[in-house]
Amino acid sequence: MMMKQQLYNVRVKSLAVTLAIVWLCSQIIAYMYIDEYIFTKIPKKSVVHQKSCLSQFLDVFQKHKVSMIFFDIEILPEVFQARPQTWHDSDHQCKTMCKFHPENKNVISFAIQAYQFNKHKDRIRADLKVHGFAVHMTTARDPVVFQSEGKTQFIPTYLWLAKADHVIHVAILYERQNSYVWIGPVTDRNWKNTVSVLSKELTGGWHSMEKIGAKFPTYEQAFEKSQRFLSFPLTIDGHRISLPYHINDFLNEYRQSRFIECNYAQARKFRKDFPVEPNAFYKKLRQRMKDSLSKVIKVLDRLHVTFWLSGGTLLGWHRECDIIPYSKHIVLGVWNNSLKQNVRSILIDEGIVLLHRLGRENDSYHLSFLGKEGIPIEMFSFYVEDDFVWYGGTQADNGRKYRFYFEKFDLCWTEYLELKVRVPCQTDQYVEASIGKDWMLPREQWIWNLDPPNVHTNGQWPEHEWEQVIRVHTEEKKQKGEEEDVVEEMIADAVEPETVHNDENIDRPYVASESKMKNSQGAVKNTRGEMSDNLEEDKNPEEKASKQKANTLNHVLKNARKQAKVEETNTDQKLEQKDYKKAQLKKVEDIPTKTGQDSIEKVETKIDKMLDKAVQDKE
Repeated sequence: MMMKQQLYNVRVKSLAVTLAIVWLCSQIIAYMYIDEYIFTKIPKKSVVHQKSCLSQFLDVFQKHKVSMIFFDIEILPEVFQARPQTWHDSDHQCKTMCKFHPENKNVISFAIQAYQFNKHKDRIRADLKVHGFAVHMTTARDPVVFQSEGKTQFIPTYLWLAKADHVIHVAILYERQNSYVWIGPVTDRNWKNTVSVLSKELTGGWHSMEKIGAKFPTYEQAFEKSQRFLSFPLTIDGHRISLPYHINDFLNEYRQSRFIECNYAQARKFRKDFPVEPNAFYKKLRQRMKDSLSKVIKVLDRLHVTFWLSGGTLLGWHRECDIIPYSKHIVLGVWNNSLKQNVRSILIDEGIVLLHRLGRENDSYHLSFLGKEGIPIEMFSFYVEDDFVWYGGTQADNGRKYRFYFEKFDLCWTEYLELKVRVPCQTDQYVEASIGKDWMLPREQWIWNLDPPNVHTNGQWPEHEWEQVIRVHTEEKKQKGEEEDVVEEMIADAVEPETVHNDENIDRPYVASESKMKNSQGAVKNTRGEMSDNLEEDKNPEEKASKQKANTLNHVLKNARKQAKVEETNTDQKLEQKDYKKAQLKKVEDIPTKTGQDSIEKVETKIDKMLDKAVQDKE
């Protein structure tokens, strides 16, 4: 009993000592924190000056009913926290927006909406000058006016103010497509003029103006227009100011906000050289592509999947600021491991059917979907290596694998089909790698696994793995009580071009094998329904006959390609194979395929004879 009591006393004493040590440590930490807080105060004179400048500045904008948005990425992370290096003045009216700087030279950032500011910009600038501010406004060309009318019209992008070493930086936000806000660029000339105008309010030691300029992006920016961004007004330091609703989300978005405008002058020139008739079918096809892409964007954004335009879709944006008129599919790139099961299932819930799945998640992964609009959507996984990135393709009839290599790239926002999407910032480099340096010229023929400059063979999937790496999905349609060959027919329809102008085949691998294609014969009349009727309803009888010719020709071309296929072993042999295939395909174009002429079987017989003769001549 005595032993137990002694053991109990030892435990109590140990616990008391532990608690004492913890308390002592907390006191030391608190003392260090308070010590830093006290001895890093901003001099009172600087606090009074900052508070005065901010009050005068904000009162002017309030007078003209221009809402102010807090845009300072240094203060926002701590806006609801105690800031050890901030002076809390006696009346606590500058505890958030007053900044500490060793040389008492500070800059603070805000944003305003253009539609409010532009109505009163002259009076606002005049009022600010009355209060003693040096004021400079930078401008940039209005991209919306230039896109629609081809005219150059300048709009305000930034407002800079300075007064006795205190600088205020204001970004001007423009709403675009009712879905996002845009901030214009700052050129070197803009910045040089800004420094020149503000210099009279900056003391000799204010050499850091150049350094402060480096804190702000000179490129265009884009932000989602949403509640989290514009609709959270608060009273901060006695002034009514809006804050981003989710500050951390906004800061992440800010770091990835770079925007690049499409080259509308280049696109206008291209369409002048290669005109496109904006007929009813083209307009409706464009609208369906927009609707399909919009649905996919909503799902991928909801799941935080980063995607970008790739292949022929990127080429259409980069070259024409629009779709390629002959294309009926959308190609997207995503980073490896982004296309998880939940992505597929949610897309299916949105009425977007999974057509096929090629490769594995860690190797050459490729998903193909088809929505109610009848637009195939291709998604390719990109894999990052030390010095490059790549995506893979699989030839479904023989399991051959290919890799397409790119230099590393960054992602930027842009506008495509009136939607905010990502593209590689180094677009020229990316397009040249996948299309070639002559990407400004339309291609009449394109073989996906042969023509791209960045393609390399990558072996072959073992035949016993084909069931896992070459999969056509019919489960989703089965659940709706439809036949398996519905999806097979949609695949067949998706891979058939409408014209021999094959820009749309830039990145479509040969998806369905010949045996699978045979299983889908006759499914058109029973299953096309909404999807296929959508694309047919705008065509006149001549256009339908043209499509029939194209479909017949495509069937012949597939057989020609199969017969003319030569194993790729080196660069010389690859170039030789290109010339050989193109020569045969050119001959195929001259074969009549209209209704009432030679049947498909007779055409195939002619092709076989032509190829046999060509091989004999070649040997």
